[in-house]
Amino acid sequence: ECLDTILAQDGAPPVVVVDNASRESLPALPVGVEVVRSPCRLSVGAARNLGLESVRTPYVVFCDADDVLLPGGLAFLLSRVRGRPELVGCVGRYESWRPETGERRLLDRAPRPIVFRVSRLRRVFALANLRYNCFPVVGCVLRTEAVRAAGGFGDGDVGEDWILGTQLAFRGPIDFQRRPVNGLRDVCRSR
Repeated sequence: ECLDTILAQDGAPPVVVVDNASRESLPALPVGVEVVRSPCRLSVGAARNLGLESVRTPYVVFCDADDVLLPGGLAFLLSRVRGRPELVGCVGRYESWRPETGERRLLDRAPRPIVFRVSRLRRVFALANLRYNCFPVVGCVLRTEAVRAAGGFGDGDVGEDWILGTQLAFRGPIDFQRRPVNGLRDVCRSR
């Protein structure tokens, strides 16, 4: 499902899938999807960095298996970051849904509301991100070279994106948009 939503984007980008030493074979993947296999189990951050090594495009979007890109999301984010070389990335909002009920809602924590107020103040924003993990690095468009210059993800299973997000915030401005561009399954809770 994640791959389907990426490949359905306008001008579908090259896709790299990281097989993090899975015990089972991956399902058949669409033609053109590159698979990078790790011979041993890596942390989430190290697995993402393994995939980053194969990226040959100026922009990168990291997605987890339970993420989806909403229709037009990638084109929207790219339109915001292209032509603005000072930006290290562009982030949209997340929408949560429950397929069995059809319930959908915007997530307030992705990105956290504080980013819309302080992201223009780069150092303040970087310090806020250091404390509060203000924005999701997964599902946003980032400049590949900025991610590499920041050292990639931290080598861990928790907080690996927090480390990268803080490093990116110190490297340049990040454009935050209120439009939902990503979806997460089953995050909604019945009321």
